[in-house]
Amino acid sequence: PSNRFGAAEDGAVQRVARQLGDLEVFVDVARQLERALDVTPPRAAALAALRGYVHEITGAAAFLALEAELPALRETLSQARSVTVGINLSADLVPESATILGLSEERIEGSRTLLGRLLGGLESARGITPLQRGGANGFSGQPNRLTRDLNELLQSIASPVGRALDRFSAMPISTLAGIAPELSLLLNGALLVERLRRAGLPMCRPEILSPDERVTELHDGFDVSLALRLYREDGTTVASTSAERTPGEPPAGIVTNLIAFDDTTARIWVLTGPNRAGKTTYTRAVGLAMVLFQAGLYVPAREARLSPVDAIYTHFPSHEQATPGMGRLDEEAERLAGIFKRATRHSLVLLNETLAGTAASEAEAIARDALRGLRLLGARAVYVTHLHDLALAADELNATTPGMSAVGSLVADADDEEESELGPQHRRTYRIHPGVPRGRSYASEIARRYGISYPQLAALLRERGMHA
Repeated sequence: PSNRFGAAEDGAVQRVARQLGDLEVFVDVARQLERALDVTPPRAAALAALRGYVHEITGAAAFLALEAELPALRETLSQARSVTVGINLSADLVPESATILGLSEERIEGSRTLLGRLLGGLESARGITPLQRGGANGFSGQPNRLTRDLNELLQSIASPVGRALDRFSAMPISTLAGIAPELSLLLNGALLVERLRRAGLPMCRPEILSPDERVTELHDGFDVSLALRLYREDGTTVASTSAERTPGEPPAGIVTNLIAFDDTTARIWVLTGPNRAGKTTYTRAVGLAMVLFQAGLYVPAREARLSPVDAIYTHFPSHEQATPGMGRLDEEAERLAGIFKRATRHSLVLLNETLAGTAASEAEAIARDALRGLRLLGARAVYVTHLHDLALAADELNATTPGMSAVGSLVADADDEEESELGPQHRRTYRIHPGVPRGRSYASEIARRYGISYPQLAALLRERGMHA
């Protein structure tokens, strides 16, 4: 590594300081892990093994010796927190000579610029005094007498520390460092559970089923990403305080649903319903719950039974691609083909508004084939669509296609119509349940909400004097 004074041998001093710091962190982490794992001895085999390994480390004679010696070694290096330099000036205030007056454990406050300019190094390409001059092309990199003396002084302090630390070179620092990502995942998983429970939302440890059962069952499941956007870390909503709801009551804005893929209901769900009624949120909830489960974390549900998947394949709407010779239908068909080339009966497939960019008749024909392919495959799947006839054809698809994954119809529900000044309205309940589609997506309601229904447009154009 580069050093400030340009002396190649100065790297040894810096290496000793870094090695000391690494060992201090190692001892601190080992002790903190020991305390954390001893509070409640873990039941998980891997964590129990980690606990035993940490106890082996902290109980070893070398570790105890290192722990005992570290404070004195740090105190030795701390002698050199600052250097006092004496500089003799000529009558013209030109530096003539310099010497080191002493070392101190206290840092000297003030600008570092002068030191850098006097001693050269990275802050200045050319020193301004005879203490360390640059060559014709800038800093020569050769130390002068003062910097050599300083380096020798620092080496005299660091060398005994380095020799002492050499005895502990076999400490398993890299082994403990290697588990940092896994520990971070577990700790953040625990924080996620605490945060969502403070918001009144259920999180549970799922029952793990065999992969061949291909079961996904979550009671009161919900979309974790939506919950994190809606609720603060203390469990209150972004738009309200906890005083506005009864403690323990699920907060308004999150609706939980039963999520079930199994032999008795269906493994391939065609999900229809009104626009903005929670279909995409439900589909995302399924995927995120499986991701958390596969990571060995708690899942968003009151109780859950889950079979692992070998992969999660998604097909959500994408921005228009500029691939020459390919329209949106071509690209969506290519993406679907890619899924079928890789997915197995143990996979989870999430299709959201796939084939929405083409004519309904063409989309339905392709979608029927895709559903039949999923039934043949035996995977778990959700297909969100406005093709209501596709959902109505579930029984026909099951009867005409062999397979062990039945196709079923899910509906994003809405209350019955209510009259308002904008016309008939439907209140979204965000409840998802098995059932036949209602036959419309209520897009007209969204048009009315934004003032673009035909009566509203006619009134607007009359007001603007643009009516024909």
